[in-house]
Amino acid sequence: VDVPGVTVSWRRFGTGPHLVLLHGGHGSWLHWVRNIEFLARHFSVWVPDLPGYGASALAHPAGDLDALVRATADSLDVLIGAGTPFRLAGFSFGGLVATRLAALRPGVTQLALLGSAGHGTARRPRGKLLEWKAAARSGDAAALAGVMRHNLGVHMLHAQGDAIDALALHVHTVSCLHTRFRSRHLSLAA
Repeated sequence: VDVPGVTVSWRRFGTGPHLVLLHGGHGSWLHWVRNIEFLARHFSVWVPDLPGYGASALAHPAGDLDALVRATADSLDVLIGAGTPFRLAGFSFGGLVATRLAALRPGVTQLALLGSAGHGTARRPRGKLLEWKAAARSGDAAALAGVMRHNLGVHMLHAQGDAIDALALHVHTVSCLHTRFRSRHLSLAA
């Protein structure tokens, strides 16, 4: 969807009442890949690559949360119509975006925040994140996979075990490689 200054990529699955799912930082619509099939049995599930993530262009000014939220709202209005009611869920950074979107755009009937960012409280990672960009630049697929697996284990999952399968590793790696919006300072702020 083209809106002033940015193109936002959306995907839709299923039919029924509208449900919008917003991904986290270093994410994409793929953050919801394991939930879409079930939810699409009951809803028209709308999943964007937020501006500056995945296949969506970076909203301007770059790094501006208000520009990202406005582009998301404007592009959603093109798809479902301005003022059309919808349910909204946001994960991590997507929770911060969801709260701003709900405040900006009328029609949010339910709001779910999952591990939301932007509340200013201390994070509790189970370990230190490793730098993945050098591994990506090196072209060493095994090194990149090792870094991504570590980071998933200490930051994204409660229990490691079998949860870090090939799909989880693929989603995390692809999403990180296609992130252009820098959300960390926004996620950590109150």
